[in-house]
Amino acid sequence: MKIVIRSCGGLLLIGTLLLFFTPTYPLFAAPAIDETVGVPITLTVSTVGNGSIDAQPPGPIHGYGAVVTLTANPDPGHEFVAWSGDLTAVDDWWAPLWNYRIALNVGANGYERTDKPAEVAIDFAALLSAAGEATAFDPNSLRVVEIDASGQVIDNSVPFQFDDPTCDDSNRDGAGTLVFLLRGTTAVNAGRTYHIYFDVVGKGFTLPNFTDQVVLTDNVTDQGQSSFQITTANATYYYHKAGGGFSSLVDSDNKDWIDYRRNIAGAGGTFRGIPNMIYPEGEFHPGATGSSSAVVSSGPLKETICTVTSDSKWEALWDLFPTYARMTVLKYDHDYWFLYEGTPGGTFDAASDFLVRSNGTQNLLSADWQADLTGEEWVYVGDPNSNRSIFLAHHEDDSAVDSYKPLNNLMTVFGFGRQNSPTASKMNQQPGYFTIGLIDELSYTPAAKQIRGAYKDLVVTAAPLQIRGQHRTTIPAASAVVSATMTSNRALTATFRPLIYTLDWQSTGQGTVAVSPDKPTYNHGDVVTLTASPDPGWRLGNWSGALSGNTTPETLTMDGNKTVTANFVRIPYTIDTIAVGSGTVTATPANATYFYGDEVTLTAAANPGWSFAGWRGALSGTTPSQQLTVSANHVVTATFVQESYHVITNVVGNGTVSYTPVQASYLYGDEVTFRALPAAGWEFAGWAGDLSGNTTPIVATMTGNRAVTARFTQKEYTLVLTQTGQGQVTAAPQTESYLYGAEVTLTATPAAGWRFVSWSGDLTSTTSPTTIVIEENRAVHATFEPIPYTLTVQQIAGGSVTWSPLKSAYLYGDQVELVATPDADFVFVGWEGALSGDANPAQLTITDNATVSAKFTKTPYTLTTSVVGSGTVTRSPQQENYQQGDEVTLTAIPAAGWRFAGWSGDLTGTTSPATVTVSGNLSITAQFVKDAYTIFLSTESQLGVVSIAPQKPTYEYGDEITLTATPKPGYRFVRWVVTRSDSRTFADNPLLLTIEDDLVITPEFTESGEPVNYLYVPFV
Repeated sequence: MKIVIRSCGGLLLIGTLLLFFTPTYPLFAAPAIDETVGVPITLTVSTVGNGSIDAQPPGPIHGYGAVVTLTANPDPGHEFVAWSGDLTAVDDWWAPLWNYRIALNVGANGYERTDKPAEVAIDFAALLSAAGEATAFDPNSLRVVEIDASGQVIDNSVPFQFDDPTCDDSNRDGAGTLVFLLRGTTAVNAGRTYHIYFDVVGKGFTLPNFTDQVVLTDNVTDQGQSSFQITTANATYYYHKAGGGFSSLVDSDNKDWIDYRRNIAGAGGTFRGIPNMIYPEGEFHPGATGSSSAVVSSGPLKETICTVTSDSKWEALWDLFPTYARMTVLKYDHDYWFLYEGTPGGTFDAASDFLVRSNGTQNLLSADWQADLTGEEWVYVGDPNSNRSIFLAHHEDDSAVDSYKPLNNLMTVFGFGRQNSPTASKMNQQPGYFTIGLIDELSYTPAAKQIRGAYKDLVVTAAPLQIRGQHRTTIPAASAVVSATMTSNRALTATFRPLIYTLDWQSTGQGTVAVSPDKPTYNHGDVVTLTASPDPGWRLGNWSGALSGNTTPETLTMDGNKTVTANFVRIPYTIDTIAVGSGTVTATPANATYFYGDEVTLTAAANPGWSFAGWRGALSGTTPSQQLTVSANHVVTATFVQESYHVITNVVGNGTVSYTPVQASYLYGDEVTFRALPAAGWEFAGWAGDLSGNTTPIVATMTGNRAVTARFTQKEYTLVLTQTGQGQVTAAPQTESYLYGAEVTLTATPAAGWRFVSWSGDLTSTTSPTTIVIEENRAVHATFEPIPYTLTVQQIAGGSVTWSPLKSAYLYGDQVELVATPDADFVFVGWEGALSGDANPAQLTITDNATVSAKFTKTPYTLTTSVVGSGTVTRSPQQENYQQGDEVTLTAIPAAGWRFAGWSGDLTGTTSPATVTVSGNLSITAQFVKDAYTIFLSTESQLGVVSIAPQKPTYEYGDEITLTATPKPGYRFVRWVVTRSDSRTFADNPLLLTIEDDLVITPEFTESGEPVNYLYVPFV
């Protein structure tokens, strides 16, 4: 039974239904021994396939015990496989602890494999159940043992793992995928046999430890997203769990072949990734957030990740092996593509990196294309700097258009099922299988071998379940020469098969090769037809390898492994140019020959006096420079015609233009003289248009139509103003230049201390302002001179004034120091005139003629007066200060009740007023003393008694006394008569008096009777 093992994880399911088929090596019971000596024994030989058997001794009849040597001789183009028939049966069980096994023969399927993981889906529980075993299957009991063609064990520790690579979490109870390693190299036609041993629980089995060739690390942060990091033998992958895509694929030289960057928009970062397959939703793309991912199986040979979008419409598995990774699309919602958007070798280099398609066609990454990859659907992108490539394979051939283009010279955009329009139809396989990986190859043949070895299917032949003790295997003899001991009749068969050859073909240049029949392998003698189909502009140069010459199609008879290369070479094409008339045609680039698709720019350049009229032949139109895409030998004709020219004149400003000769038209090379004639007050400024410069007349050679403009401008003059001395000269109006006849008013404004003297130069005058008429360039000079100032110092009696510097005249701003020196008995009081204040020395700034005088006065003396007692002193004249010799009259004025007693200090005597002559500072005191007053009480009769309170000998001014009159009986008090300088009467009794003078007091009494009325007159 032949089983094709797909790279999807294995399609062979063993155990659910027992398979009965003819095994690879037939099983025979041991023949019975004929013990009859001398009885003839028959040896029957036969062949399967093309070959013969040589028996020695020959013949079919042999005696008992005879040894017959049999030699299997394959026909040309064939090989011996094995003997079968009556050979001795032996027990080839590997280890007695295991009771069950199945045998698998794994074929390379026509493609060389190196350390290839094989995957087989097996239901061990079903196998045990079918064998009547009730105990559960023990996964720890699994062992994988490789045997050779003779049944001998050659590897009893084949690395393996048994897992359940599905996205659901249901329990398979012993069913899953067995992954084991085909160590080393498996040739294209080779088959390898493996015994899979297993048993039930309860025997203490433990799984062997194998070196991890794939290591997955969870929760690694990459570009801001939680990721899986998967480290393999030749690369490290980073897979965004929420994005469902690879963000980095880092090779052993630490170069990132994807280089997704979340902080750089577009082709420089966020566009990059693998597989970037869901459009327009953007899922299964690094940086996306709409998916969830989980590790569903893990082992030394493979890590499996399941990713499901949040809406459950998309589902995929990624299986990561030691040298490649495979994606299985399990569920999709609409058409999709599979993209590689990245940076080959870490940096996109359009000038050196290249892409090779499965048919051998190669192009630089600067060139884009779109076409269905027919036959095998794979490509690889090579980076010469790292001597490494990334390959991408789509397992199923389809009709969807595939494409490549560079994006902004920053990244690749390769896609299975992607046209350059994102809305075009895509792929829709379910399941769909894709494989990617890095290979250390750039050349097509070794690269193709590794790519096919990675993604192409294996072929597995399986035997039924075998149980220890119930099985004896006839081990086929692998040797072509065997010996048979004749102890019974025997029948032996030699099996031959055709030699299997591979045909590797490739191409150089651009073209394709069709192989018929196109098969992975060929038998000896097969005839293969190879047809070389060059691309446009190419031809088959020659065949190399197993074919030669340049005939196509060509046939090849397979008598060994063959390699054929179709070498396509470019067809050189010529471009012939013809010029009609006077002119030239140039080609850029200027090559003797060109290749198909070259872009050549043809430029028609007319000679002077001619013009280009148009193209004929391979070009058309009247555009003198056109691009021609080379597709064959080409002839191009450029037509030129002679030109006639005209003269047009114009003026700007006031003037005229004339030219000679005057003609209706001119030919190339004719000479024409142009003259510019300015109007009065104007000047010729220069030519414009098809003449330049300012020469007139000027001769111009006709090389085309001429439009000539003469520019005239009004004459302009400058007015330069200079000056001597300090001042300001202004012009009104003030401009950089003036037209002829302009009137300008000039004003000379002297600075302080200066005066305008005169104008000189182109103006003679002493008047300012004044007017000048501009008739030419003018230069006018203004002269200023400083004003001399005088300083007059008036000398006044009482002192003198000196000053420095002492000059007859001073200039504005000069500083003069003046010092006032008073005479004896005089003091300096202050300045008058151009100076003020009393600073001495004083600084005078000259700003005009100045007169200064110093004020002196005699030395001032003070007169200080004071009093002792109560009174005042007055002076006449009343001044703050007095001078020597001044006479001052002093008057002492006693207060009431006081009297002047005399002077003391700088004045003596009792005279008041008194005159004092000032001879210095004086201090004079007036002495005042209080007056003492007496009271004389007069009683003319003894008519009554008078009392005084208080009773004192004398009284002072202002004292108060109380007088009380007490009449005698029969009398009464009438009045008081009080006498000082005059007399006054009072009727009050008691009477209160204030002492202001000496008093004489007389009481008056009278007999009792009618009262007497008196007029009271108070003291004044």
